Amino acid sequence: MKNVIKYYYDLDINSIRQINNVFHLVINNNNYIFCPCNLNELQKIEKYLLNNYNYHQLIITINNEEIVPYNNNYYSLFKINTIYKTIDLKNILDSNIQISYGDKEIINNWINIWSMHVDYIEEQMREMSSNYIYLFKIANYYIGLAENAIQFLKSISNGSVPAYITHKRLKINTNLVELYNPAFLIIDTRSRDIAEYYKDMFFKTDISLENIMEQIMPILNNYSSTEKQLFFARMIYPTYFFDVYDDILFNNKNESILNSITSKSVEYEKFIKELFNEIKKTTYIENIDWLIF
Repeated sequence: MKNVIKYYYDLDINSIRQINNVFHLVINNNNYIFCPCNLNELQKIEKYLLNNYNYHQLIITINNEEIVPYNNNYYSLFKINTIYKTIDLKNILDSNIQISYGDKEIINNWINIWSMHVDYIEEQMREMSSNYIYLFKIANYYIGLAENAIQFLKSISNGSVPAYITHKRLKINTNLVELYNPAFLIIDTRSRDIAEYYKDMFFKTDISLENIMEQIMPILNNYSSTEKQLFFARMIYPTYFFDVYDDILFNNKNESILNSITSKSVEYEKFIKELFNEIKKTTYIENIDWLIF
């Protein structure tokens, strides 16, 4: 690693700490991260970050390149502009940067990505069902939720929403260094960040239904009708299950880790119904049969 940084950047590393596939470096008493980076995605967003000094500074190589090859991937080096502190709601809201007033592609992108993911899992179920009997039995329920979310999106697919700089996935243990990492960003609706953050909070903490609704509703009150609908669709879509699913299939985790989400499935349905009824008070929202009985 030291040789890579020296070769491409002519910088000398004082210390290295690796967390998954991200390297946290100290160089000349300053903190840096060296992490996987998609050049096309980075180039789409970096112009919007120029006046926001919380986002980390991209370091260009001595050959004027933004990415370098490393470990069969492409990496970028960033100088860190913040501290290692777990994020809160204010941090999330402050990090979002609006870049357009209307984007008609966001909804269709969600439909396509979610549909392909469901198709992929159903294909795995046909090929590997004998190896993961409990996982695939449970999967049918969550595939049903995903299909509900997709159908709901199709009912609003002609709409457009403001586009923001958001994050690929926020969780309750995300820290500020991750939040302000340009390689962690994506152009999407601002409801993406809030939905993923609160889904993770629901399944990983003991927050009450009343408390979580008290936090969410003031945010939604500042959203347009379409943004509220997208937030609701994303709350139905079970990313929390798909994360555990991947851990079992690809990280050799035991199927018992499913208990952390299946034990709260009834409570989560109650939460979704409560959210549905609250949004309906101010916004037209397409009916979903299991939510109106």
